[in-house]
Amino acid sequence: MTNETWTDLWEQNDYGGKKVFKWTIEHIFPEGKNIPDKWVDMIAAGDRNLANEYLEQYVHKIGNLTVTGYNSTLSNLSFVEKRDRLNAQKLYVGYKNGLEINKELAEKDAWTVQDIIDRTDELVEMLLDMYKL
Repeated sequence: MTNETWTDLWEQNDYGGKKVFKWTIEHIFPEGKNIPDKWVDMIAAGDRNLANEYLEQYVHKIGNLTVTGYNSTLSNLSFVEKRDRLNAQKLYVGYKNGLEINKELAEKDAWTVQDIIDRTDELVEMLLDMYKL
């Protein structure tokens, strides 16, 4: 981030006297047991049983996670809807939100198990390089 794009990732909002973080973890492939049909089609070529297997194996992998300030509005939307989501002011709040961690997602048209595997490998490699033991 620069002085022009700096964002406080620890910012909190007040909801009825309770402080909650604005920025939260977003599951790209949604984590719920009731996988939307659009995701079954994308992630498992329409095979619901296979999509459920993928859910168990890959949904919580680091490569399937990102950061957003609009988690509740992204929820179970399709990948493209999450990528292209706009707020009321017509600003991107989905994967095109300008965060470096979402840069690769903003350029994709689909999300697959192989994408999760590849992104997991890339993020783990970056973390290991940053935090050498």
